[in-house]
Amino acid sequence: HDLHDVLHASFAQLRLIFPFYCKSISGAETARDAELMDMQEWLVFIRDCKVASKSFNRGLAENVFVTATSHVNRPKALGDADRSMAFYEFVEAICRCAHLRENYSSVRKVV
Repeated sequence: HDLHDVLHASFAQLRLIFPFYCKSISGAETARDAELMDMQEWLVFIRDCKVASKSFNRGLAENVFVTATSHVNRPKALGDADRSMAFYEFVEAICRCAHLRENYSSVRKVV
């Protein structure tokens, strides 16, 4: 329930943040441009929000993007899974980042 509660409380802010970063790099020319986030825009979001750390680097952020956008049942309307992230994938990616930031340094020590 903790994750649900945090996401529920932050949902309105996330809905505003997502389209901002979708058009932050090149400027959105269409409404569709503001609905999808590419890798470069994701990395700007990661940088601006200071998500990166000593244990959570750019490579991990890129892996999170690829994983979040690589669903077998992804709607065809969203296009190439390696090139764009829809809002629901953005939320998933944020959760993945939080998990990795919390746990990755201890996982690396074990491996």
